[in-house]
Amino acid sequence: MTEAGAELLDAAVRERYRDPAWIPEIVTKRANVDVVVIDYDYTPYDYVSPHPFGVSVVRLNPLVRGFHPDEYDNQPESPWHYAKLHGVPLKSLDEGMQDS
Repeated sequence: MTEAGAELLDAAVRERYRDPAWIPEIVTKRANVDVVVIDYDYTPYDYVSPHPFGVSVVRLNPLVRGFHPDEYDNQPESPWHYAKLHGVPLKSLDEGMQDS
């Protein structure tokens, strides 16, 4: 593909994105995809797909390794941070798992 061709394709895709029905049409009807599993890295516990075919994975790695709030460099991965944002008291991850 040439640079000019790539620019034309980019412009066409951007134009199609303006129509909210385009993505579901392409994904579910033309590509025949039922489910898209998404591992959303930025806010893994709060991700909500804008499309009915998108589902988020359950990220267990941060839960298993994080026995203490100080174990987390990346706050969005921290269940301690999530609990605080949502007003959920959390003294231990064991306590948090029992309430689920």
